[in-house]
Order: sequence, then C-alpha cells, then structure tokens
Amino acid sequence: MRAISFIVFTVTLLLAMVVGDPGISHALTAMLNEHQFEAMLVAVIIEPLVVGTTDAWKMLGISPTYGWELLNADELESFLDGKKRKIVVASIHAYIQRKITESKKETGSCRTEKATAASIKARQEKAKAKALEDGTSPPPANTSKQPEAE
Repeated sequence: MRAISFIVFTVTLLLAMVVGDPGISHALTAMLNEHQFEAMLVAVIIEPLVVGTTDAWKMLGISPTYGWELLNADELESFLDGKKRKIVVASIHAYIQRKITESKKETGSCRTEKATAASIKARQEKAKAKALEDGTSPPPANTSKQPEAE
C-alpha cells in the first residue's frame, strides 16, 4: 500500500512541475502532511517561474478584469509566449509584498500618535478650564515629548 501511495505522490509531484498549476500545490501539501516518510525523500518542489493569466488571477484571487488592469498599470511583469500571455511569478510575489507594505503604512502608528496627542491636548485644555473655573492655578504643561496633533 505504501508503494502505491508513493507512486501517486511521485506522479502528482511530476505533474505539478510540468503543468505549474497552483491547485496541484495544494494537493501536494495535503499529501505531504499525510505521507511524511515520502516527503523526506523529496528534496525540492520546483515553483514555476511564469504562469498563464488564468493561473495568475487564481493565485491573486482576483477577477480577470482586475488582473488586466494590473497588467496595464505595470503592476505585474508579463510577456507574450507565442499567442499566450505569461505572468512572471516573482512579480506576483512582489505585488503582494507591495500591497502588504502599503497596508501597514496606512494603518501605521502615525494615526495612533495623532490621536494620543489630540487626547493629551484635550485633557490639558479641560484641566485649564476647570482650574480657571475653580480659581486655582492651572496644572503644569506636560514636558514629555508627545507628537503634535495636526
């Protein structure tokens, strides 16, 4: 039985290398988890360098329309191989990394720092107003370095 599963595993691995289908890599992952001994025998799984447009859109989880918009905006590298458009897999990875970096910049600490500075300023003004109302001297200004609210 082990020999049959190893043969199925090997055929699937060869098919993944030849076809370059991202769906097959998911099947391989499942098989690697199920057949750990056979997984030790396989040293390298080769990822394709280029994929067709349909596979690229599947890899990115986007519609074909949006995929072509990305190509037209030079977000992805591609070339014609005969009549077929090929997308460079490295450019797909680079695009994903750029989107992650942009996302981190948008939700970075800058917004929190501005909110904290605004909150501190509001508390200081409230304390000053209360001190003036009570007829006491206002509390000293906070001397620690806080970001300025814009």
